[in-house]
Amino acid sequence: MNIDSAWDIIDRVLADQLPQVAETLRGPVDDADLARLAQSVGRELPADFVTSLRRHDGQDNPTALLDLFDHHTLLSATAMIDHSKMRIEALGDDIDDTIDWMTPDKVRPIMNCRGWLQFTTAETDGYALDLAARW
Repeated sequence: MNIDSAWDIIDRVLADQLPQVAETLRGPVDDADLARLAQSVGRELPADFVTSLRRHDGQDNPTALLDLFDHHTLLSATAMIDHSKMRIEALGDDIDDTIDWMTPDKVRPIMNCRGWLQFTTAETDGYALDLAARW
């Protein structure tokens, strides 16, 4: 199934079952924000991810009560840029500085990487794409 078909189903189910959540979904991202997003992580964005952003550029969910799934709100391209900048300012982006106590099975044992792109938020948590994977 392609991304547009998946969004067709998601949009239809949300409109039918959770119209309040459906209303939080933003329209498509604009090209300028896409270019800024790719520049902020220093990597080319995956085609499926771009297709998804062209469908919905995150959510407007200021209360954090109308999350899309599992208490996670979809971030807009601008919010992804802001999260990336904040992580780099707080943690740096040295991918060679490994954390000894972590076992590298699902994530790389590093503190932060400029190529990580967080696309959801749930308080201090979130899902991310690793656009800089080299392991």
